[in-house]
Amino acid sequence: MKTFGRRTFLRGAALLGATAVGGSWLTSTASAGPPIGPHEAIVRDAAMVWHELPLEQWAGPLLGNGSVTTQVFGDQRGIAFTDLVRLDLAGTPTGARWQLDLWNAELTGTVTTTRGAVELSALVHRQTGVLMVTVTPSGGEVAARWAGKVVGRHEVFLVGGTGDPQHLLTTHRAWWNRLYTNSFVSLPDTSVQRFHVIQQYHAAATVAPGTALASVPSMLAGANQVALLVNVDTAPPLSLAAIPGTGSKGGAAENSVMAWNLPALWSLHEHRGDSPDAAIPLLRRAVDFYRAFLVRGSDGFLHLPVTHSPGHGDVADCTYDLALLRWAAGLLGEHDLVRDLVPYHIGPSGLMLGAGRPLTRSHRTAAHLVGLFPLHDSGISRDVAQRSYRHWASMREDWTVDSHVAAASLAARVREPNAAAGHLRHVLDLNAWSVPFGVSQAVLDLVVHGRSGAVDVFPSIPDGWDEVSVESLRVPGACLIDASRSRGRTDWVRIRGAKGQSLLVGHDIEDVRVTDPNGTPLPAVAEEAGIRVTLPPSGAVVLSRRGHVPDLLPRVVSRSRTADATSSKA
Repeated sequence: MKTFGRRTFLRGAALLGATAVGGSWLTSTASAGPPIGPHEAIVRDAAMVWHELPLEQWAGPLLGNGSVTTQVFGDQRGIAFTDLVRLDLAGTPTGARWQLDLWNAELTGTVTTTRGAVELSALVHRQTGVLMVTVTPSGGEVAARWAGKVVGRHEVFLVGGTGDPQHLLTTHRAWWNRLYTNSFVSLPDTSVQRFHVIQQYHAAATVAPGTALASVPSMLAGANQVALLVNVDTAPPLSLAAIPGTGSKGGAAENSVMAWNLPALWSLHEHRGDSPDAAIPLLRRAVDFYRAFLVRGSDGFLHLPVTHSPGHGDVADCTYDLALLRWAAGLLGEHDLVRDLVPYHIGPSGLMLGAGRPLTRSHRTAAHLVGLFPLHDSGISRDVAQRSYRHWASMREDWTVDSHVAAASLAARVREPNAAAGHLRHVLDLNAWSVPFGVSQAVLDLVVHGRSGAVDVFPSIPDGWDEVSVESLRVPGACLIDASRSRGRTDWVRIRGAKGQSLLVGHDIEDVRVTDPNGTPLPAVAEEAGIRVTLPPSGAVVLSRRGHVPDLLPRVVSRSRTADATSSKA
């Protein structure tokens, strides 16, 4: 798979016309026209517009179907489609206006030159990978050449295959329009909402369904981004995801749990509901590897000898290793081992690197906090979790863009929503050309927390996000979550899944009632962490305020200035 670069999201009308090397782009609101549904509305609102010709590959629009990707950019002689073909212009480019319509995954626009103009449209057909480009020259640009052949007039060119252009266009658009019914998120902070849509598009354009996890670009591979993959329908079947034997070369040996990418593997199982058979043998091998050198201490606990804490060196009772071992053993049902493992070493600032080793300097990663994210160890109290996050986040000298992206999800998980929004804003404000897909994952972490047998809806909502609407967010347990929030409170939650499935739902609905989608009451049991529901034969259950009749449809929420101001503080 070809690699690619991406421009950062340019925030708001204040940056209208701002330029960077090779060109500029910003989001454009949907044009006036017939009423459109909420899915189409938020995607069209995120359309990307170039006001000048991008002169470098990384600055150009990306088109792809996961297997075939290309970026479109220009030079003084013409327009290139990376590694595929080029259009040589008759004149020298003097201006351009391009729009990448994310709803249809299609690039349209015009290039003006010293000889005339060329209108073009381009797409990489979703099902076949054929590059289809329509070229309409005017003036002296009728002399433009496509792959060495004079264009002369309106032409449709196919690269990499054949087919009827109208059929290709129709089937391509239908696939992409369907895609955006997954992972619908409407937020009052439109900058964050638009970037989430853009990253959905890029994930779907660069990762084909059924791709083995080992082949997924590094910015998407890993437990942190699995929810994004499954929500854009590109996650591989569990049987393709196992990658034993990787991560053991170069520097300190990788923990076997992470070397085999087991958190991502297991997260796929939980989200998709696949059989865990591919993961169980690897989990057992990883646990057995550590079991061989655990040492019983005088305190009665099993201790780890000196192992490597990523970024910090060797340490006994390494928190990173303990968290991964505890997680793997728990999945295997080895409760005696989990009980006997030495507790995490905790100091005034929260989780330590290991025995006698507090975190004392800045580091771009928070490997010692892996138990908080992405493993979600419920044995770590919220107080310890928040102190640990705040301590790591207080030392940012060595942080990178990736650090802020990880910190956004981590803050969301430890219930520090305003801090999470601040990290997102920091990333969106950077004039950087490579932004991790974790930004979109952090958005999902703010609105829904899922774990095996449980889900928390709107658990970490920043100030100013008084209205939020989500639909079809896939969570562990292969459930889909739809929900709506207005005036600063949750109106309703709908959970769709398998008949008879039991789920603990965390929520903030006062005087909650539980029904099926038709309003028929259903039994439920209140627990300390939420309410336990069992999905009825219809496979759907609705939580709502008593006396409130929910409108179980997604909606585009209104913009909030408070949300923009809150998330500008990191």
